[in-house]
Amino acid sequence: MKVKRKTLIIFFVVSLLIFVLAIVYAVKADADNEETGEGVSIYIPPLYLRYPEYEESVRLCDAGTQAILDKIHVLEKAQIEQEAAASIEIKAEDLFAKEERHALAKLLWGEARGIDSDTEKAAIIWCVLNRVDSEDPYYPDDILGVIKQRGQFAGYKTSHPVDEHLLWIVDDVLVRWATDGEGRVLPSDYLFFASKASEGYTRNYFRKLFKDPGPRWDWSLPSPYDS
Repeated sequence: MKVKRKTLIIFFVVSLLIFVLAIVYAVKADADNEETGEGVSIYIPPLYLRYPEYEESVRLCDAGTQAILDKIHVLEKAQIEQEAAASIEIKAEDLFAKEERHALAKLLWGEARGIDSDTEKAAIIWCVLNRVDSEDPYYPDDILGVIKQRGQFAGYKTSHPVDEHLLWIVDDVLVRWATDGEGRVLPSDYLFFASKASEGYTRNYFRKLFKDPGPRWDWSLPSPYDS
């Protein structure tokens, strides 16, 4: 019995000593880690390594987002350009001499003041400009030269008034001619017109040649003036 009890005591003391040593070692290890700034780190792999389909989803999402941003950029750029263009008002008086503008208005007074349609009035201005643009050497290459050319426009007189509405039509056509030609109501190859009264209404008929047996202009171009 004494031997057995002695053995148990020794085992208990050894176990207690091991436990104490383990505690001391753990405390010392913690103290060393605090001094060196090292700690226990756990590595967690990112999602795209753990789930390969996640990387593809992210890539597709980024590509879609970039495509949307590109479209927004294009739309914003177009809007800025449109707003900038609209903010720049082109005026005929900035492009053409007062004498040219007033001469055209006086020509309209003599040739078309009795015509109701602004489209037909505008066509007379286009007819003058068609002659300016014509490659036919018979016609001068400037507005005043065409208007004052001998034997051509009988309706033009320097004594005619400059009507405000007729001048507005003149300025509108001149700006269209000087820019992109949008709103043209008479094709560029029509160089002549003649007036004719019918049933109490006077209108001008346009043709390509002075003695042209062919059809007259049919007003098939869309007009920016008449609804």
